[in-house]
Amino acid sequence: SQIWLEPGEEMTVEDLMKAVGIVSANDASVALAEYIAGSHEEFVKLMNKR
Repeated sequence: SQIWLEPGEEMTVEDLMKAVGIVSANDASVALAEYIAGSHEEFVKLMNKR
């Protein structure tokens, strides 16, 4: 599912986490990953780091 984020739209981390946790919003998950690591690819690298 999605919450239909628009490019450049701003939301709080709290609201993005709610979207991920409540409606499993994939676009919110990507936005959080990009916020944390700069890109989806870098987030995957961080997740795979041991």
